[in-house]
Amino acid sequence: MELPLGEMVQSLLSLSGHVLDLYKYKKDGTFAEQQQLVAALQQQDREQIAAHAAEVESMQSDTRIREGGLFRQLDLQVEVGRTNIDLHRQLVARRLQREDERALFRNNDPETVRQSVVEITMGGSRPALLIAPFHRDDLTTEQNQTAIPSFRMNIRRQWITKPWSEDLGCLDGALARPLSDTDADVLAIRRVLADLPVVLIYGDIQSQQRVWASIVAWNIAEIEDGPSINLNLGPIRMPQGQDPTLRIEFEDTLGDMMSMAAAIFAEWFHVLRQGRVPRFHEHFRNGYLNLARAGAVYAVAYDVAIRRGQLSEVVGRIHQADMFAAAELPDKAVEAARRAVELAESCLDIVPVREMRRLCALLVEAGDGHKAKEAGLLLKRKTAAVINDFR
Repeated sequence: MELPLGEMVQSLLSLSGHVLDLYKYKKDGTFAEQQQLVAALQQQDREQIAAHAAEVESMQSDTRIREGGLFRQLDLQVEVGRTNIDLHRQLVARRLQREDERALFRNNDPETVRQSVVEITMGGSRPALLIAPFHRDDLTTEQNQTAIPSFRMNIRRQWITKPWSEDLGCLDGALARPLSDTDADVLAIRRVLADLPVVLIYGDIQSQQRVWASIVAWNIAEIEDGPSINLNLGPIRMPQGQDPTLRIEFEDTLGDMMSMAAAIFAEWFHVLRQGRVPRFHEHFRNGYLNLARAGAVYAVAYDVAIRRGQLSEVVGRIHQADMFAAAELPDKAVEAARRAVELAESCLDIVPVREMRRLCALLVEAGDGHKAKEAGLLLKRKTAAVINDFR
């Protein structure tokens, strides 16, 4: 609000004339009386000016208060508006994220896919095998979603031909698109299937030159809601050129590798969660698992089975030796076989004849004729003891 300065100045300018007029009216009075009158009139004018100034200041203060309240109200409204906009953006982003996550699953229906996984795992008594189409980095997100799925058919076909195919329940087609946002997509899938044992295969195709294949599994060990287990294979170079035969052979090899890796996860699940006797030695012996040096990793499963009483220590060490030999680890095979002979000599339990024969063969193959002879004699003694007990 503007100050009435004009009125104040006009009042001050007219003051001298006003005093002069009054002086004329009192010209017959004494000088002292005239001075007193002038002083009184000046005091009256000062009081009026002060009162007017106070009134103006009061009005300005009221105006500032009203303006301050108005500004605070406007600031509050602006802040509320910004908050609403941010909240709306977050809601929209979350809705888009949920839609994108739902698009991972067949028919955008994660609930139905979850129910299918429950059925295929028989309520969680075996893991589910899920295979996502591999992501191509030379395609856009939209093109990846509509492209022909890469490698999914080969992995599935390789899986169903293996003798361990019943160890996992394969649910091909449950995932509708590649895992373009790899970590976020894996997390979204795990949220839907958090309480079920799952082995998930996915990967990336880099510039049509090489493949990065991965497996992530959860609820394989006994720890509920424990950390996921990740296995990354690659990079694997793709064949170049126009020969389709080379491409088919490459895809079959990749499918075979992934199916074997999935079998390892399945075996661990059944050993740790279902108490099944390990079968690694059979897979190695029959040539299904021929990964050199892998046996050192799998040997732990036999230690677990022995410790839990799922296997006798003699049989467990024989199976370990069998696996080490097939995995091209002869030193470890001999070590396990010799340990089995020592245990068989001192144990009172009956060792199956088939296992003792396999132990002898392992020692002969390893070139340890002395221990092989000991195992042969031990086999005869054990067999004779069984016959005498039967009589």
